[in-house]
Amino acid sequence: MDIQSDITILRETQAQAIKLANYDSLTGLPNRDLLNDRLEQLLRVSKRHNHGFAVMFVDLDHFKEVNDSLGHIVGDDLLVNISKQLRATLRSGDTIARIGGDDFVVLLPETREAAALEVAEKLVIGLHKPVNLPGIPGYAPSLSVGVALFPDHAHDADTLLKFADTAVNQAKASGRNRFVLYGQTMGEQLDAKFKLRTELPLAIQRGEMLIYLQPKFDLNTRRIMGAEALIRWQHSSLSLLSPADFLPAISGTPVMEELDSWILNESVELLADWQQRGCLPTEFHIAINQTADDINTSTWADHLQALLARVDLPPARLEIELVESVLAENDSTIQNNLRQLRELGVSLAIDDFGTGYSNLAYLTRMPFTLLKIDMRFVKNMQESASDLEVVKTIITLAKALDVRTLAEGVETEEQAKLLQELGCDWAQGYLVSPPIPVEEFEKYFLG
Repeated sequence: MDIQSDITILRETQAQAIKLANYDSLTGLPNRDLLNDRLEQLLRVSKRHNHGFAVMFVDLDHFKEVNDSLGHIVGDDLLVNISKQLRATLRSGDTIARIGGDDFVVLLPETREAAALEVAEKLVIGLHKPVNLPGIPGYAPSLSVGVALFPDHAHDADTLLKFADTAVNQAKASGRNRFVLYGQTMGEQLDAKFKLRTELPLAIQRGEMLIYLQPKFDLNTRRIMGAEALIRWQHSSLSLLSPADFLPAISGTPVMEELDSWILNESVELLADWQQRGCLPTEFHIAINQTADDINTSTWADHLQALLARVDLPPARLEIELVESVLAENDSTIQNNLRQLRELGVSLAIDDFGTGYSNLAYLTRMPFTLLKIDMRFVKNMQESASDLEVVKTIITLAKALDVRTLAEGVETEEQAKLLQELGCDWAQGYLVSPPIPVEEFEKYFLG
């Protein structure tokens, strides 16, 4: 081999090393390191010439559900498809980087607010087009986009990235498939969330957490069948907080697991107390929400079984509510825990059915006993033909699978009558009672 060949091989090896160090192996896009380098260069040039630019966080909505349900190969195909569409939509001088998972960052040089928002809108609308994935023909992906601007919002790279990330989180919290421009109030809200997240463990220890109960009733007899256990925080300085005030701040953190464990234990103790006092109606049960993190431990079902045995409470007095995405998990620990739960005699409900990523396969393999129809369908079913059709479809599906249905958010007699005619079994909502403290529930429904 001659010297020229050696030099060629050396250059090719160096080029490959540079590529591996700076580009994402799946999509071929710049990675986090190259993004940071380009962002710092863009800052220097923009400050020198007094140019503005935009930083965008772009998240692929519901990617985890696709990945978990259809597998990583399909997920990778979707990421490659999205990457190509992003590159085709942006200018040649823009940077689009994949920084991990389904997270992308876009840099738009010499771009002010109006132009940045125009690009964000183009991305959200343009990429919401059907793609053919194995198992989901015609799947329409959606994006959430957060936008931060130099120099309007920040003058350094870390803060710009932080603000764009804050904005995309706001887009996801607002319903996804949209873009949001960073605002000062978002930073204040972020600080407030951090404060609540750090205070909550102490609040549990201080006894500031309260259980509220909302009755569940039979639509045919109007008999009270049970209640859903909900949580409130009697904050020392902010008065009574609803779950919407603090749960988003702790979602996905160990604090959430601690809080879920607390409400599970408190609810079981409450049922045991009522049973001992002889004031529990026949078939009465309490439903408790749990998350994937709660039941993704091998000892979860064993702990619950031991808890019920300790207070001598029949397992049928308890119902566990889970959202659709939990049941779609392929994790064997979760599936084993849920099967053990049903063998024990604890009921299993799917909460807010129809609002998440629905894979009918899990409906046949998971041992659930109740489908809860989300209140947004119930609220609009008398005016919206599509919402009414969703309600009908869920009830029909439940009957085919021999499980009950419960409608959430029932506020009027007209809604209750229509649901009864459609064959819905149970309901809960302000027609009978809002969530109320335990003492009031005992007085009005167990007295």
